[in-house]
Amino acid sequence: MQYSITETDESISDVINLAKYIKYHLENPKAAEDFVDIYDTASRELSIFPKGYRGISRKAVKYLEKTALNMIS
Repeated sequence: MQYSITETDESISDVINLAKYIKYHLENPKAAEDFVDIYDTASRELSIFPKGYRGISRKAVKYLEKTALNMIS
């Protein structure tokens, strides 16, 4: 089952501003890119498993995510 995740303009702005802060103020573009990638992955995973993954390995989560995305494609 796919759940709908609502990202507000404010939350998107916060993520962008944090990434800019990491990239420019902390002078760490790789960390900023990693942060955005992790955020995007977590958002997608949240839409599939909104209550978390207690006891489920990351490998199983990736398999389930791929399977779920194939089902809705």
